[in-house]
Amino acid sequence: MASFGGRVMERSQSKNQASDSDSAGEGVGWQSAGDTSRIMDKALELNRKKDIICLILSYPPFSSVIQGSHKGWILDVLAINQKLREAVYRKKVINVSELFSRISRQIDHSIDDIEAYVPRHIIEEMQRGTIWGRTPTTKVYSLAIDFAVRQIIQDRETPEFQRIYISGRDDAGILMSRLKNLQQEKGMFDLAIHVKASSCKTAGDIEYGIARELGLSTSSRQEVDVLLQSKSFLILLDGVDLASSTNLSEVGTNWWNSKKFQKMVCTTSSMGRGVNHTEVDLEIRLEDHLLTWELFCMNVGNVVHSSGIQRLAIRVVKECEGHLLAIVLMARALREVDEVHTWEYASHALALQPTRLRDYVLFNALAFICGRLGSAMYCLKFFVHMGCWREIEKGDVIGRWISGGLIRKADEGEEMVRDLVDAFLLESSGNGDSVFLRVRGEIYEALLILLGHKTELLFLWQCGKGLTDPPIEEMWKTASEVHLMNNKLSELPRVQIALNSGHCSYKPIMV
Repeated sequence: MASFGGRVMERSQSKNQASDSDSAGEGVGWQSAGDTSRIMDKALELNRKKDIICLILSYPPFSSVIQGSHKGWILDVLAINQKLREAVYRKKVINVSELFSRISRQIDHSIDDIEAYVPRHIIEEMQRGTIWGRTPTTKVYSLAIDFAVRQIIQDRETPEFQRIYISGRDDAGILMSRLKNLQQEKGMFDLAIHVKASSCKTAGDIEYGIARELGLSTSSRQEVDVLLQSKSFLILLDGVDLASSTNLSEVGTNWWNSKKFQKMVCTTSSMGRGVNHTEVDLEIRLEDHLLTWELFCMNVGNVVHSSGIQRLAIRVVKECEGHLLAIVLMARALREVDEVHTWEYASHALALQPTRLRDYVLFNALAFICGRLGSAMYCLKFFVHMGCWREIEKGDVIGRWISGGLIRKADEGEEMVRDLVDAFLLESSGNGDSVFLRVRGEIYEALLILLGHKTELLFLWQCGKGLTDPPIEEMWKTASEVHLMNNKLSELPRVQIALNSGHCSYKPIMV
């Protein structure tokens, strides 16, 4: 039986012959060299968008529903990459026009739900690679590495992401070290294999290095294939030389098993070409994980660059655990605050871990913020009491604040609205001459808990919506009051009667 080392030599020679053939027959599988450049550039744009979306979705508070809504699109992108891989490396003829149209359609994939947390201009600048203007400190960059490690661990259960490429500055090898330590601490994989791949010139060389780490360098290729296919594994390839003829897509083609957690994570020491989307399934740029820090800086102002405040700001961002909504809320609350004790208290408040709370980071952030709101807290509390997780016309809100004795004049109400919108506690949107206010769903739910309410509506406020039919029963059957003024209803819902301890209680419906 041939040894694994013998098969490596055979494969290397075969690959070199194929490379010579590729050079001689450039364009096989494509209609022209121009087609190759055009479609690969478009695919690069698409994959950059895919990589950024995957990175952003690795941060809380994105729910499994939102993540799931993008999964089909991600799988479509990976299927396109497979077609390109077959055309590039196997010279399979493809319909360039059809594939180009398919790529163009996928580039237009909607990310409105993501833009509700990360502004469009930031995502566009991330795609262009032009967003971060400052060189981060070592501690800030360490945060980025932490978030990159978390993304890799979260992708553990996504079998489609087999080969993951990490690009960016990691001079001390911190990322690889943390991945190894994580495996040692939690044992998430059956096997963890670390290979210094800088001297490997071919895919076969890398495979031989992996076999050597497993103690199987004298075994047959089939034995290695059978072992790895039966295991969950984490293969760390450190310092892959992409300037050589190494093609990462050819490493371990017989090892993959969709029923196992299997990941190959690669870094490169090469200053030459970068990896492309035909070689790996996902690229994680460490610099992209500066997102949370930059988002915080954009909202908190220049105070973050003060030497006395920056170390505390890093602590605040770290305690937010990458929660994009909590980061913006905390940044707005600490904008231009230069008292060290306030920043220290902020990081301490975020570190608390109340029991039985699904989103304790957001809860802690809101607890800190509400404690600093002053009189605005009464207006926000009144807003929550109204059940205002849906839009309400601003004039109605201010009117109810006045009638409730919280403010005296409309001008005070306008200023209160501006303050709450600026704090990111309320959102404002225009519709013609009207301005509507609402609380984000996640903030509303956390405030209900913070204020000691059950997570159900006290009021259902559907005024001025232009409704022609009453709300569906599920929306208003648990509310204590239903408000339907200024609509176009031709008939009213029946008044609900509930029997409670022998007494009849009527639900007020105001029109």
